[in-house]
Amino acid sequence: EHIRAHGGDGVRLTLPAIEAALSRAPELATHHRSDLRTLAEAAQAVRPQILQAALTLHRHRALEQPSRAVQAALAVAPGAPVPRIVEHLRQSGAPKALLRNWPQPPTPEPEDGSLAAVVLRHLTGKVLASDLADLRALALPALPGARLTRLDWFLMAALRLPAPSLAALRAPWDSPEMLAAVSRKQPAPEPAVSVIGIAANDTGLAQNFWMSAQALQMAGLRPRLQPLDAPPATLSTLAPPAPPLLPARSITLSHMGADRVPQALLDSAAARQGYNIGFLLWELDRLPREHLLALEMLDEVWVPSMFLHRLYRRRTDRPVVFMRKGIALPAPAPFPGPPQGVQRFLVCFDQRASVARKNPLAALRAFGRAFAGREDVELVIKTTPVAPGHWGDPEGQMTEIRRRAAADPRIRLIEAQLPLPELLGLIHSADCLVSPHRAEGFGYLPAFALGLGVPVVVTDYSGTQDFCTPLTAYPVAAEPVKVPEGHAILRTPGAHWAEIDAGALAATLAHVAANPSEARARARACQLVMQTDYAMAAQAQRYRARLAELGLVHQAPPMETEERA
Repeated sequence: EHIRAHGGDGVRLTLPAIEAALSRAPELATHHRSDLRTLAEAAQAVRPQILQAALTLHRHRALEQPSRAVQAALAVAPGAPVPRIVEHLRQSGAPKALLRNWPQPPTPEPEDGSLAAVVLRHLTGKVLASDLADLRALALPALPGARLTRLDWFLMAALRLPAPSLAALRAPWDSPEMLAAVSRKQPAPEPAVSVIGIAANDTGLAQNFWMSAQALQMAGLRPRLQPLDAPPATLSTLAPPAPPLLPARSITLSHMGADRVPQALLDSAAARQGYNIGFLLWELDRLPREHLLALEMLDEVWVPSMFLHRLYRRRTDRPVVFMRKGIALPAPAPFPGPPQGVQRFLVCFDQRASVARKNPLAALRAFGRAFAGREDVELVIKTTPVAPGHWGDPEGQMTEIRRRAAADPRIRLIEAQLPLPELLGLIHSADCLVSPHRAEGFGYLPAFALGLGVPVVVTDYSGTQDFCTPLTAYPVAAEPVKVPEGHAILRTPGAHWAEIDAGALAATLAHVAANPSEARARARACQLVMQTDYAMAAQAQRYRARLAELGLVHQAPPMETEERA
């Protein structure tokens, strides 16, 4: 009350303010005044940011059932007295403003018997036997009959808290301005299924986000959608066609780069206590360092290809489930076909996903080698525009493609963003889609083409191998080579991808042009696979079966089923 009366609205619990208040409180017994002053002086040894980090650790540790995500993120690695999440954010190049929210809580030396060291050890879970007497004393009331303990007073002074009202001072942990609930157990959220991730663009990550949202709804669950790049979203489907399911505990399915998973999980109340699944993608045969903390925080990993299944099985002891994908394509929009008597070969890729990895120049060179002097073929190269100097084209492939397209009328370059129906119309107009990629986590464009019954010539490597076989497509031999420095979005030393055999690619293009009926027959065989194994209904069933196997969902009671219907 003295601090409030003499300090005004802007006062904070700094040592000068406390000293001034104590000097104006003659009714306090001398030993109480001395004790409060001693505690306040000891509290000045702790920087507020350090204490906030320690309180964050304390709050998460107070959860009744801390999840694997919380335990892994807040664990301190040997030899590095900072939480794993802090080290991860440094590796990921997080902005300094974000790292300021996760300052380094120090690990006091065992022989440090100062009160500040005792409190920090208490909050960070490293209490020594010699600390117990001090901790028992800190649990006593700060003044006779006071609600605040001596520890409360110490923390208030260490945080230099503002004093916006008498009520806030009397019950600091009940006030938002006083870091409400930092030392309380958090109530468990109502069980729900959440899908978090990238949703607002047309990348593979966003397509996966909406795939899972629809599959979960079809499986009988009503997912909560939490896009990281847009306001909360909703599904247009009115009701799940499957018998409704209820989650037994919170489930979070993450659709984003694994480097973003740790922060996203800690930012989600449900994820901090629920079962966390990552639907992860990567293209190389090794994982970057920035992806490793996610594997420790997740309870389970879902992958769309056996290539990724092998990759993640080598790096984690968590369950890794081959979940495939569910693909539901809208009707292709009309798109002008090639001139009469001309066969159209199509290369389709997203520059944002790395030109070097998609390797379109290999297709252009093979086209020139296979069809030298011929006028009855054309090559359409469809890509998305990017800003100059984008990281994904270190070899300058687009410069060479533009030069050759300008010199050869048979080569048509389209650098534009097309709506999905128009893109599918372009693919449907082609006689063959060519994907000379060096690595794919799954391979959406070959899958789209085969789903439309369009023949595919593809590198025989990585994610496309699940559905591009000699019975369904034209896989072309390739040799593994080291990924050059700077060619991947995240540094991955020792990683490999595959370089397609240039001569074999040219020969295969010539074979497809000479045998169009055979090529269409192979594509139709894979079209059946896409309509069954890769249908949304099949994906929904895989989600439903896995969650039931884990005991995470159960059948809704009949009355609730009727209400939901």
